[in-house]
Formats: sequence, C-alpha cells, structure tokens
Amino acid sequence: MTTNNESPKQARSPAYPAVALPTALESARKLWDAQRKQDAHIDSTLKALGYSARSGSSLRALAALGHYGLIDVSGDKDNRKIRLSEQAQDILHLAESDERRRKAIKSAALAPKIYAALWERYGSNLPDDSAIRPFLIRDKGYNDSVVNNLLTNYRLTLEFAKLDKLEQDNPPSHETDEQFPITARSRTRMPLSPMSSTTQELPILVGVNRIARIPFPMAKDDFDMLIKTLDLWKEKLVATKDKQDAKSEASNAADEDEV
Repeated sequence: MTTNNESPKQARSPAYPAVALPTALESARKLWDAQRKQDAHIDSTLKALGYSARSGSSLRALAALGHYGLIDVSGDKDNRKIRLSEQAQDILHLAESDERRRKAIKSAALAPKIYAALWERYGSNLPDDSAIRPFLIRDKGYNDSVVNNLLTNYRLTLEFAKLDKLEQDNPPSHETDEQFPITARSRTRMPLSPMSSTTQELPILVGVNRIARIPFPMAKDDFDMLIKTLDLWKEKLVATKDKQDAKSEASNAADEDEV
C-alpha cells in the first residue's frame, strides 16, 4: 500500500528494441570496424559502440542489436562474447540492389517479438498511435511511458525496410517470389484454380521474421493441396532443433540485460 507521498511502483515493460533498425545498423557498422567477424568480450564490444562501461543505456543499445538479429552471443553472463551475425554482414556489405540484402533487412525488421506482433495485427496499414496504444498497454503489458518511443522506432523500422509500402504498392504476383525469403510460392508452383479479379494475397507471418503471401479466397481443394505441398517440403523448410536452440540462446542472452 502506498502513502500519499509515494508513487506506485511501475512494472517493468516486456523487452523491445530501444532504437530503430537504422540506428542499430550504425552500431553494427562500429562493431565491424572494431572487430570484423571476430568474437569479442562484451566489455570490448561496448567500448566499440562508444561506451566506457556497462550501464543501462549501453546494455539497451547492445540488446537492440540482439532484438534485430544483428549479433550472435555466446558464453555466460559475465563473460559473454559478441560477434556480428551473418544477417548483419549481409546488410552491411551487400549491394543495395542485391536481393539477399533486401531479404536480410526485412527479416531484421520483423525479428523483434513485439514488432512481429504489431505486423501480424496491423500489417503495413498502421492506424494512429492512439488506436495502437491500448493493444500495447492492455494486451501486451507495456508501460504507458515507453509506448511512444516503441511506436516511433517501429514506424522508422518499417519505413527503412520498405514494409510500410507493401500493401499500398500491391506488387504483381511475379515479383512476390523475389521480395520475401521463404514462402510457399517460392518453393513450388501449386496447381491453384485461376485467380479471379477479386482474389488477393494475404501476408501471413510465419514464426517471427518470415512472411508468406497466400492467395485468397481459395477453394477447399486448393487449400488442401497447399497443406499437402507444405508437408512434402517439411524437411527442407523446418530448421533442426540444434539451430533453433542456438538462435534462442543468443536472443535470450542479449535480452537479459534489458533495463
């Protein structure tokens, strides 16, 4: 119970990137300049980012790189080793016209869990912040004080990755295979019924950083064929448990120091 002179203690918000993706990539560039592909102790990594010691702000900056999948983390808490991920290197070094770079940027943009949730709920047609705030505060448990920063960084990230233009641009279907990393369409051509003038493509989030575009509406026979085709490709599409565990451990290690 609080007295009139005491403020109620505010619960800690769930983790989220403290900066937008473009800012995180600037930090990734500093790491490349300092350590290239090598592992470095967390304290050395923070110095490369311009911080003299561990602090709330320095650890939040480092955690943001983890949220976007730009670093790999190994070792225990006090002796963690940090290195740039393959995804970060694709973004930093491949040409802007290279499809691998575009895919890596889109993957990084939707890697944070809350960004994936916002994308799944709203897609590229984001309403005003006032309409999103109840979802973040009531449904996702974020403190009111962090919501403005979270939404600002999310919008900047979507704009940088050009995800804010997907539905408005409505690209023709032959471009879809080139724009997204792993989709049902890019693995096989299924004998779907001819698309009518009312048929659309629904972007569906797969996991936390993959998007599949599925034509709809479709006949039940076509839907059954889609499921069977995906099942045939299961061994190629599904990561092994070892790879899933390694990715989870790296993400959790970066989030531990979120303040």
